[in-house]
Amino acid sequence: MSKNVKLKKKSTAIVEQEVDTRDERLEFLLPGHIWRRVDTGQLSTVLFVTNAYLTPEQQQKFPPQVVYVDAAGRRTSAGVERFLKGRVFESVNPDIEKRVEELLEPIPEPEAESVSSETVRPEHRDEDPAPEQAPAAPARSQVDISFESSSNQQMPDLPQQALKDAFLQYEQDPDLINGFIRHKLLFSLADLSLDQVRDAFGSPGAVYGTFRIKNDQANLNIEWDEFQGAFPIIDADGTYASLVFLTPATTKIVGTAPTAPAEAAPAPAGDSPVTFEGQAAAPAAPVVTASPVVTAAPAVQVAPAA
Repeated sequence: MSKNVKLKKKSTAIVEQEVDTRDERLEFLLPGHIWRRVDTGQLSTVLFVTNAYLTPEQQQKFPPQVVYVDAAGRRTSAGVERFLKGRVFESVNPDIEKRVEELLEPIPEPEAESVSSETVRPEHRDEDPAPEQAPAAPARSQVDISFESSSNQQMPDLPQQALKDAFLQYEQDPDLINGFIRHKLLFSLADLSLDQVRDAFGSPGAVYGTFRIKNDQANLNIEWDEFQGAFPIIDADGTYASLVFLTPATTKIVGTAPTAPAEAAPAPAGDSPVTFEGQAAAPAAPVVTASPVVTAAPAVQVAPAA
C-alpha cells in the first residue's frame, strides 16, 4: 500500500511540473504572437487573453481565455490549457501586436479643469441670434373718473367703483348745426352686463347724473341733460358698452383743455374754460382716455348713435 502511495505522489509531482512548464509560456500569449499546431501546421494569432488580471481563486470560477484568429480570419476563444496543447510558438506579427496594444490602451480619465468666471464666454451661434428686446410700452396716462348721483338721498344700484373699474374711454362729439354736444362713455363688459350699465344712468330710480373726468391734460365736469342709451360694441377682444349723453351746445362745460397749437391764437394764462355756444366754431372735442392717445384698452371704434 505504501508503495502505491509513493507512486501516486510521484505522478502528481510530474503533473504539477508539466503545468508549471506550460505556465511559463503564458508570457508568449501576447497580442500578435503566432502559434502553430504541431499536427496540422495551422497558424493561430493571439489577440489577447481575458481574465488574466483575476486572482487564482477567482480564476477557478472564471478561467482565463485565449482569444485568437486563424488564417481564415475566424475569431475563436479557448482555455489556456486547451490552446497550448499541441501548439508551439512560431513568431510575432509586429503589425497586429502594435494595433491591438493601441486598441487596448487604457482610456485616461479626463482631468478636472478649473474654470474661472473670466474664462467663461457665452457660446455664439450665428444661426441662433439673441432675441431682440421688445420696445418699451409708452407710459399710460392716469385717468380719474367719478360719478355723482342725481339724488341726494339715494344711490344707483350699481356701485360707482364698478363703473370706475370698467371705464375705458370718454369722447366728446359737438354737433353745432343741431345745437348739442354728444358725450360718449365706453365701458368694458368683462365683469358687467349691458343692462347694469344702462340702468345706472337710465333707470326710473336714482341714476348718476354727473360724471367728472380728469387726467394730466384735461379736467372735465359734465352734467348731462339727456341719456340716449347704452349700445353694445363687439370686437375680437371682447364686448363693450357705449353710453351716449347729450348736453345743449350753449351749455358751459367746466374744465381745462390741452394747450392750443402754435398757429392758433394764444390762450389766456391759467386754465381755459371750454365753451360751446350757438353756431360759433368750436375747438376740437377733447377725448379723455386711460391711455396716452386714445384708449385704456385695445382701440374700439364707437358706432355713431342713432
